[in-house]
Amino acid sequence: MEVRLSDQNGWLWKVASEGKGHSIFRQEIGVAPEGWKTDVPLKQSLAPNVSYGFGKTTSKGSMASVALVPLDLKDGMVLSDRGSVSEEEFMSANIGCLTRPSSASSVPPA
Repeated sequence: MEVRLSDQNGWLWKVASEGKGHSIFRQEIGVAPEGWKTDVPLKQSLAPNVSYGFGKTTSKGSMASVALVPLDLKDGMVLSDRGSVSEEEFMSANIGCLTRPSSASSVPPA
């Protein structure tokens, strides 16, 4: 499985599972989940009003993606494949998502 973030110039961040059975349920941009490796580290802050592509590819080759505008990520809300939903709704629906980083302007060191 692979999770990636891109803009019109290419990959900004990309991680991949190191084997089978390493699915993720919730993902913070710029952080590799346990059991995953970083193929492309996030080296810059995301512009708050730019649309990015956030997607995943499963081990079976199926793909899913959503448009991500960081300014649209609100505290207490989760960007999912069903749009922006409350954390409560997300937890009860068991859907794939993307959460706002703990510090919207911080980027992990390269």
